[in-house]
Amino acid sequence: MLSSKLTEVFNTLPSEAQQMLVEKHLAGLLDLMPKEKSKKVLAAATRLQRKFNDAPKLDLRSKRKQITSLLDELTRDAKISFIKERSNRDELLSEVVHSLVSWLNDIWSIVYEYNVNFLLAHTCLLFVADALAQLSESSSLGGCKCSVMNLPVDFTLRDKHGKIVKRFSVMGPQNLDRILLWIWRDLFVSLFAKGTEREKKKVPDFLEDIEALLGVHALERLLYGGRPSEDESEEEDEEDEEYEDEDEEDDYIDGDHSCEDDDSDYDADGFDRCTCNFHASYWSEHLNKERIPLRVCVEKRLFSIFEVTPSLGIYNTLLNISHNALEIEMHISRLLSKIAGDTADNLVAALDIHIANHETATIASLLKSHSYLLRPRDAVTLQVAVAMLADSEYRSRSLAILEKELEDCIRAIYASVHTCFSHIEDDANKKDLLELLKLPIAAASRKERVQQWAERVITATNGPMHPMAFAAMMMGLPMMPGTEDGDDADMLNYVDLDRNDPDLDDLREEYRPELKGIFEGWTQLGQTMKGGPVILAKLYVKAIEMMPWLRGSDVVTEMTNRLRDRPNKSHVLDALVNLSAFAKMQRKKLSLARGEQRRNKPQTASSPAAGRASGSPSSTSTPSFPLPPTATHPTPTAANIASFGIPLANGAPQPPLLLVFPLYQVVWKMSIDSSLPSLSVFELSISVLPHILFSNHLIVINFRCRIMFFAFVHNALSRCHHPYFPSH
Repeated sequence: MLSSKLTEVFNTLPSEAQQMLVEKHLAGLLDLMPKEKSKKVLAAATRLQRKFNDAPKLDLRSKRKQITSLLDELTRDAKISFIKERSNRDELLSEVVHSLVSWLNDIWSIVYEYNVNFLLAHTCLLFVADALAQLSESSSLGGCKCSVMNLPVDFTLRDKHGKIVKRFSVMGPQNLDRILLWIWRDLFVSLFAKGTEREKKKVPDFLEDIEALLGVHALERLLYGGRPSEDESEEEDEEDEEYEDEDEEDDYIDGDHSCEDDDSDYDADGFDRCTCNFHASYWSEHLNKERIPLRVCVEKRLFSIFEVTPSLGIYNTLLNISHNALEIEMHISRLLSKIAGDTADNLVAALDIHIANHETATIASLLKSHSYLLRPRDAVTLQVAVAMLADSEYRSRSLAILEKELEDCIRAIYASVHTCFSHIEDDANKKDLLELLKLPIAAASRKERVQQWAERVITATNGPMHPMAFAAMMMGLPMMPGTEDGDDADMLNYVDLDRNDPDLDDLREEYRPELKGIFEGWTQLGQTMKGGPVILAKLYVKAIEMMPWLRGSDVVTEMTNRLRDRPNKSHVLDALVNLSAFAKMQRKKLSLARGEQRRNKPQTASSPAAGRASGSPSSTSTPSFPLPPTATHPTPTAANIASFGIPLANGAPQPPLLLVFPLYQVVWKMSIDSSLPSLSVFELSISVLPHILFSNHLIVINFRCRIMFFAFVHNALSRCHHPYFPSH
C-alpha cells in the first residue's frame, strides 16, 4: 500500500526533511480530505501535543555551559586559595555533582515514559559521563581528592506522577556510572519497543559510544543495569546497594517476564517474578521482551571487539550473557585457532582462554608453534601454562621451557648488571676477584679489597647529579630527561610518570624490565615442579660460571650498596638482590646434600690384614674426603697428568705398583711447588690419587713409608684451595 511505502520512506529521511515534507506536502492534504477524517487527524495531533506538553526539555547546550562554567570556577578557586588560604572548593564540587545527578531523572523520563528523543537523551548521558570523568580528574585541585571520592550520592528515580521507581546510593562521582547504565538500559528497551527503524539501526553506534567512554566491560554491566558483573567481587556489589520501593512499582508491572528467549523462567504458578539482573522489576511484559534484541546487539559488538583484541575478560563476558554458551565457546575456539599466531597479544589471550579451560594439548601446540611471540611482560601467562603442562603428559616440554626461561633470565640479569659494572670482565679485576674470594670472609683485608674491587668495576658517572634532579628525587618525583649524566642518564625516565599507561609498556619493558618478578616466578615454579630442583641446581652452576662474584655474599652486598645510590637502576638492584638470595639458597641445599651423602655413605674400608687374608687384589675402601660431581669440573687431560711424570697407557693413567714411586714424586712436587696451577692439582687429586691411595697395591710399602706418603698427600690436597676440599 502507498501508506506503508510512505512511512518507510519517511523514516529514512533526516529530521529536517521530515519537517519539510509535513509542512509542504502532508499538511495541505487535510484540506482535501473529508471533514470527519480531517478532524480525526487534528484530534490525534492535539492529543500528542497534550501528552508531550509536560515532557521534560533536555537543553544540552545550557547544561554544557553551566557545567563548564562550574569546572572553570573550580580551577580558579584552586589558584586563589593557594594565596588567600580560603576556598569554596567543596561547595563547587557538590554543586557540579548535584546539577548532573538532578538532570538524570529528566533524561530517564523522556525516554522511558514519553518514548521520544532517544538520540538526544543518549547524547546527554554521554555528556554527563564525560563531565563526571573530568570531575574525578580535577577533584584534587585545591585540596585532597578523598573528600570528593567519598562523597555520598543519593539518587531517586521518580515517574511523572511523583512515585518512586528506584533508589540508588553510591559513593563518589566515580561510581555514578552505575546510575547511567541503568538509565541507558531503559533507553534501549524503550527504543526497541517504541522507536522507529531508523533509530533502532543506531543502537550499534550507541553501544560503541558507551564502550569508548566507559570501557568494554561496561557493555556487560549495561545488560545488568549497571550492576557489577558476575566475575567481580561481592564487596564491590555491596558498595552499590540498591533501594527499591516495591509497593510504588506495582503500577509498572503488567505481566510476567522471561529470562529465556522462548521459555518462561518463572515458577509454574506464573506469579513469582524472576530476580536475575537482566530485568527491571517495573518493566512491563512488552518491555521485558525487548531485552533480547539488546543482548544480541551487545553480543555482536563484543564479538567484533574480540576479533580484533581477544582477551579472557571478553571471553568470560560472552559466556555470561550468551543464551547458548556452548555455541559461543565453539565459535571462539575456531576463531582463536586462526588468529592466535598473528600477534603476541592474540597468543597471550589464546593461552589464557585455553588455560581457563584446562586444554593442555592446545596449550602445548601453541607454545610449540608461536612461543617466539611472547614478550617478557607475558611471563605470568607462560608460567601458568608451564605449570599446567607439568601435570600432564607434556612434562618434558614444560621442563625444557623452564630451563630455557631460567637461562634467559640469568643472561638478562647479567647484561643489566654489566651496564652498571662495566669493568667487571676486565682480566685484572677477574683475577683480583678470585684471589679475594680465597681470603677468610671475616678478615679485615678481605673487606677492604672487596670495596676496592667494587670501586674499580663500577661504571663511573660524568659528574654529580643536577640539583633540580636531586630535589625531585627527594620529593619522590621521577627525574626528567637531561637532569643527570653518566649511565644514570635515562632519556626515557618519563615512562614512570604514569605506570598504568599501556601505551608505554614497550618502552617500560625495554628500559625498566621486571627482572626480579620474572626470575622469582620461574624459580618458585622450579621448586614446585617435578624435576625442577635439578634444573635449579644446574642453573646455579651456570650462574657461578658466568658471574663468579655470586660466590661471595659480601661482594654482592657491596655491589648492591653501590646501586642504591643510583635511583634509575632500582630494577637492576632488585634483580641482583633476588639472584643473590637464589645463590645462597642453592649453596645451602648443596651443603646439606653433601652432608647427607657423607652420613649415608658406608664406611667399610678394608684393613691391610683383611686384604692379605682375602687375597683379592681389587678390594678397595671408600675415600674419606667428599668428591665433587663430575659434571661440574672437566676431566683431566693426558697432558695434565703426564706433566707430573706419571706414565700413561693408551692415554690413561695406570695404577700398578710401579706408580708408587712416581706418585711420591708427584706428591713432593705438589708440596713444595707453590706456582703449580691449582686446577691441575685438583684434577689429578680427584682422578689419580684416590684410586692409588686406597688400592691394595699400597700393602707392599712398609708402615713408615705409608705414613710419609699419606702426610705428603694431605699436604698436597690442602694446597689445592678448592671449596670441595676442606683445609682439615
